[in-house]
Amino acid sequence: MKIQVQLAADQLIDYYSFCKAIAEGICPTDLKGIDCVVGKQTPVSAASVTPSCQENRSPLSESLRSVELIGRGNFKDQLSPNQTAGAESSTHSLPSLGQGDEVEEFSFPYKLSDEDRTLIEKLLPDLPALHFPFTEEDVTKFMNAYLAHPNRPAWKPILATAAHVEKLKADQHKAMVLHQKALLEELALGRLTAVNANHIPAKTLAPGVFIPRKEAIAYLGRCGMSHGDLEFDDTLPSHIKVSEAKSRAVGVPKFTAQQKKEIVKFHKCLKDKKDRKPTAKTAEKFKTSTSTVRKFVREAKKEEKDLKNALSGRVVKLR
Repeated sequence: MKIQVQLAADQLIDYYSFCKAIAEGICPTDLKGIDCVVGKQTPVSAASVTPSCQENRSPLSESLRSVELIGRGNFKDQLSPNQTAGAESSTHSLPSLGQGDEVEEFSFPYKLSDEDRTLIEKLLPDLPALHFPFTEEDVTKFMNAYLAHPNRPAWKPILATAAHVEKLKADQHKAMVLHQKALLEELALGRLTAVNANHIPAKTLAPGVFIPRKEAIAYLGRCGMSHGDLEFDDTLPSHIKVSEAKSRAVGVPKFTAQQKKEIVKFHKCLKDKKDRKPTAKTAEKFKTSTSTVRKFVREAKKEEKDLKNALSGRVVKLR
């Protein structure tokens, strides 16, 4: 699995931002395009499902219920319908169907294979764009366009749900904590150096401590991850012309830490006043995108929460 971590083009990289970037690379939660497709449903005729065991039979409804549970996020690998049903519970023998009897159809959820991903990625340019969260109308338009596409496969795509994204967020937080611990070990072993805002070597890692860019990249290499550079905000609002965007030298971030704080503060001020469009107005004032504003607000809330947890942890440890 190829994982790319997006790094700010700075010689010193904020420790907290570095850990967050790693976690986002491992478990991205800003789902767009192919990342919104989390599985596939393959239609199966009830007549094709035969019992795999004649003893300890359970009603068919139980087997179908197990399939429903799989569809809520616990995808099975590419198993045959018999294997999938049998993995959850023994199936009840189905009555024989005569001519004229209607055959009920249902779908089994599966994980996407590499071939499946390649296939649907080729179709995406012809379909309505996906960007989670999406409304029921968005899903309906996408599915109708997909089903009408002449080159689509027989299976139907399963799109991400709020529960799926919450699971990703939990996994992302777990990955971040693990790399925070790993970086602390690297620092203790002397394989990593860190400095504070005054460029004085730091003995521990905490928000406001920085890691030299070369050492951050070396750490990613030791962990089998590549990196990309965050150069520009490519999602500027349509009413802002490219010529209006401030040019900057490579290595200079688009927004400084102080500017990010100002953006978050302005957004909070609008929300406190119960403004109906705080994000859009903040984006317009600072000539950036709404997604960037939301990102800075999320980061500020997360950093505040993590700092509180870290401080409470230290108190407990001292006791």
